[in-house]
Amino acid sequence: MEKFVIGASFFMGAGLVLFAVYVLSGGFMEIVLIAGLSLVIAMLGVILINQRRELDARKRAEKRRELNRGM
Repeated sequence: MEKFVIGASFFMGAGLVLFAVYVLSGGFMEIVLIAGLSLVIAMLGVILINQRRELDARKRAEKRRELNRGM
């Protein structure tokens, strides 16, 4: 549930930013498109970094379990 709330807040925040870009640019959709694509790329980067950290943590936990079983 916590990840859903975080994802929903990212989505709503991105929408708010895009709306602000649209208003401040005077209605030029090209600028909104560029800003939107940049936002998507940045959000995907954050997601990939978080997945990498979770995978590393899982590997460390598995290694710890293996070492504890061997003792």
